[in-house]
Amino acid sequence: MSGGVIARYDPNPIFGADGTMQMRVLPGVAGFAAAKAAFTKSSRDSLYVSFEYLFRAAPPGTYLTVSLSDNPAAGQDNVLVATLYPPDPAAAPPLPGSVTINPPQYALFSGEFPRGTLDLSVLTYVELRLYGSGQMTELWIDDWDPVDCVQTNCGDIGTPGGVDRTDYLYLLSQVGRSSADPGGPATTDCLDGYSRDGYLDAGDILAFDSVLHDTNLNVCADNGSALAPVDSGGGERVNVPYHSLVIAGKSTATGDDQLNFLRYDESCIGSALPPGPAGNYGQYRGNGRLLSDPAQQLYQVHTHQGIIRLSDVQAIVPPRDCTFAGKRVRVGMRVVGQGVDGIPIADAVFHPTDPNRLYVVPVLVTDAGQTYRAAARLVLTAGGGVCEYPYRIDALYGSRPIAGDGCTNTVPPNLSVCDVSRMREIEIDATGQYLFVTAAKAENNNDWVLCFRENNPTDEKRFLLTALNPQLVGPAGLLYARANADRPESLYVASASNPTANMIANVYRLTIQRSSQGGPVTGLSHTPTADVLAVQGMTQVTSILQRPGDHSLWILGYHAEAVEPNDVEFGFSDPLFTTPALASAAVTDTSAAASDLICQGIGLPLSAALSIRLGDMDCDGAVNVLDINPFIQALVNPAAYAAAHPLCDLGNGDINRDGNVDVLDINPFVALLQGG
Repeated sequence: MSGGVIARYDPNPIFGADGTMQMRVLPGVAGFAAAKAAFTKSSRDSLYVSFEYLFRAAPPGTYLTVSLSDNPAAGQDNVLVATLYPPDPAAAPPLPGSVTINPPQYALFSGEFPRGTLDLSVLTYVELRLYGSGQMTELWIDDWDPVDCVQTNCGDIGTPGGVDRTDYLYLLSQVGRSSADPGGPATTDCLDGYSRDGYLDAGDILAFDSVLHDTNLNVCADNGSALAPVDSGGGERVNVPYHSLVIAGKSTATGDDQLNFLRYDESCIGSALPPGPAGNYGQYRGNGRLLSDPAQQLYQVHTHQGIIRLSDVQAIVPPRDCTFAGKRVRVGMRVVGQGVDGIPIADAVFHPTDPNRLYVVPVLVTDAGQTYRAAARLVLTAGGGVCEYPYRIDALYGSRPIAGDGCTNTVPPNLSVCDVSRMREIEIDATGQYLFVTAAKAENNNDWVLCFRENNPTDEKRFLLTALNPQLVGPAGLLYARANADRPESLYVASASNPTANMIANVYRLTIQRSSQGGPVTGLSHTPTADVLAVQGMTQVTSILQRPGDHSLWILGYHAEAVEPNDVEFGFSDPLFTTPALASAAVTDTSAAASDLICQGIGLPLSAALSIRLGDMDCDGAVNVLDINPFIQALVNPAAYAAAHPLCDLGNGDINRDGNVDVLDINPFVALLQGG
């Protein structure tokens, strides 16, 4: 070291228990303090390095370098893999690891780095070097360790012998865990091989389905090829019954995807139907979120094929390699040979009044040699050319992480303490003015709702969810709900992190604040004592829906026994062990009871949507003169309409989609009767 001191606090004077390594660069010396540690050997092409850090004194010019080496001597044969700067001390709320956070809180540094030409067959060496600029500089390091996950990036996470259904079952048994649980990243890094967000949740289940959908796929293959145009889907069209709750999930027996249908009284309708398209051996895998357009057509997100319209099983948003404003944009995940390129679309939402405007998340953007995740506005088009058919990119939401943006403190930037790029779900408000995007990374308190002005993507606001409620981590099941007589305009969201076996899953209500009615969004508010809906009989929430008529909620999810890692072995033919569950609640409720969902062999529900036909007031599947009297009844006596038509929804009469059944719906209803 040059002007530096390495010491050990044991016990730690603030945190107690285990000791801490203290790195200091003394005042009056523009030098460094270096520590080089030996870890177990590794034969992998890449390995993870992780440690916790807390800056105690960080004057200008302070930074830390992280290097791999195969030489035990300090400063010898080092390969620089990352540079870490102090987190922004002016950030609000204060960032973990910063000198200003009070009480002190460690930040986690965790990254995967290539071994390159280093020979780590004997030992692996990692060197940390703290640089100062003449003033007292101090950094604490704890839990310094590389994590070696042999084979897991290929999906072979259960019994060795290749990627198969047993690996899928093992991953499913660990859903609800996060790297914030006791044991830290070591509990999830070897399972969270796809999303890399520190949460084991539905996103990992669907990503793993990419392997089982295409049995030729090896996700360890080279992913550097460009995306080529793909086919537009294919398969049997799905005849979705009107006036039903549509549930996308998996068969208990086979694990294949299926669509189930419930009446509004929650009774099962008919047989389960396969979604499209099928895999290379006829298997149905990788089908995720359901969504609808303003005309109430239904679509489903698929990990390989993009976004599929169910009525004709055609891909309206197939994977594409695009260019927008000089940036390379990859929409969706494409199979290239035996590997994959890009990342799957996780969620999408249509503009509330424009069926040709669609917002998807995430996309991969490469700008100035740096790749990051963003949301994209797509315009569906019949034009020609790559990324002009069947859509073109019209806007990007989310910017390239750069030093000085108040969030980025590492090179490469994806290792920063603040990370808002792990986008997972998206909603839009009733007037199409604002987009709400959840982003989550378990490490360093990175659970966010990002709010973008639809027509000005640079107008972005960030709301830290744990600042609203410390339990709201790993946001899942995002729902936007317009204002009604019982609740103001709100977001509903659950937590994907629920490893306990107490059979309670919480749904959190977040009130959207605006400067004036219909004006700019200024914030989110939440009262933990009043704005939490505790759902008994459910451990994981996968989807939240609101009925348009009475504004009540449906909460879809499942329950399963908590399984400790390595406590169970699964067989190839074992069925799914999850039990689907469904709860209903008023928007003002603070508790609800879920009932087990028994319908045509569904074992794991993943998404839900409503199948609606506007104007069909008697729910016979047609809009005709027989709907006139029920429509009038809905206008003048909604309660009587609900009693006379229990399997219908009052929202069928909200023809203009403004959230109310009133005189403004009369002319649109007449137009429907006339075939308009």
